[in-house]
Amino acid sequence: MWRLRLGFLFAPLRVTTRRGVAFMCQHFGVHGVIFMPVTTPQQKIQKTRIFGGDTIEIRLVGDYFDDTLAEAQRYCTAQSGHFFWRRSTMPM
Repeated sequence: MWRLRLGFLFAPLRVTTRRGVAFMCQHFGVHGVIFMPVTTPQQKIQKTRIFGGDTIEIRLVGDYFDDTLAEAQRYCTAQSGHFFWRRSTMPM
């Protein structure tokens, strides 16, 4: 039996992406840390928690996405993780 021992760090721009990552963390039993700006509406935070259950940790950091992204990068570096970011995923 294979056991997944990965973790996810995510600072999504779109709510559907955020929920998808949360769902996959729960589905595979993988711990995930999802960063969101403090200005994120409670409804979006709660929906993300519903999809992720106990497998995700939501961190509300910064007023703007750039602040949230910078904190996610710092966290990833401190955890000796790999940070993946593609600017092409940003909305125009």
